[in-house]
Amino acid sequence: RGVGLAQGAFEIAVDHCMNRKMLGGTLIDLQGLQFRLADLAIAIEASRQLVHAGARLVDRGVASKELMGMLAMGKCLATDTAMKVALEAVQFLGAMGYSTEAPVERLMRDAKHLQLVDGSNEIQRVLIARALREWRSHG
Repeated sequence: RGVGLAQGAFEIAVDHCMNRKMLGGTLIDLQGLQFRLADLAIAIEASRQLVHAGARLVDRGVASKELMGMLAMGKCLATDTAMKVALEAVQFLGAMGYSTEAPVERLMRDAKHLQLVDGSNEIQRVLIARALREWRSHG
């Protein structure tokens, strides 16, 4: 869910930046915004790949600390990325982004919810640390 939310917020942000006229061009023409959008695209794809890696372990029937650690990493990265992308989307849209009528405002609240449900990201980090300890003691 985190990756999908991040992707949705990203698409809204990109559309806005491509269509918003400013300073004789569009927002997407500004190199600083291009860099920020590129970083968001990288984070979304990294999240997607980590979540898929965890899903492949589940599909193979792996039941171990490796699986728990991988799933926890995927949940943390995907939901932290969703929050980061949603916050950036709100920022790109300016005052419109903070309106309760704006989809990105809702996505920002939903992203925060995802960081808290199914074991908060702080709890997921504890699980990751335990898995790391296990990997180090057996590797």
